[in-house]
Amino acid sequence: MKLHRSLPVFLCAAVTTAVAAPNPVVDPSTLQDKVTVAVGKTIAVQFELKGNELTRPKTVEKVANKPPTLSLDFRKQGDMLILTTKNPFTKELKFRALARLKDRKAYFETSIVPVKAGLLSLELWQDPIEELILFDFTLVDDQP
Repeated sequence: MKLHRSLPVFLCAAVTTAVAAPNPVVDPSTLQDKVTVAVGKTIAVQFELKGNELTRPKTVEKVANKPPTLSLDFRKQGDMLILTTKNPFTKELKFRALARLKDRKAYFETSIVPVKAGLLSLELWQDPIEELILFDFTLVDDQP
């Protein structure tokens, strides 16, 4: 008889310098379905589901199972900044992120690893990021 154990999987992406993704420059003021999170903040976000697109994000007081609520925590730990994302959906979650460095007005796009269904993901930076703008939330079938 085989026993299978399910262990949580943590996905990490370490970015040691400000790395821009190959997408064109994005102006955050033009984004409609965005979530802004500052260092030291934890937020819970619910969306409207249109196909596989998550739209009209709304910050809520508590994480709930219905409707599924995305949990985001952006913290400084030592010299690192860590974004913890908890994906409550039954599909892999992809999204894009703009970052703003301390004492700067401009944003740059940084890479984000997709978050597997039902799991946590950690993104790490050493840059002095003060704020992230997350957008383009999409659900996709889990990739092997």
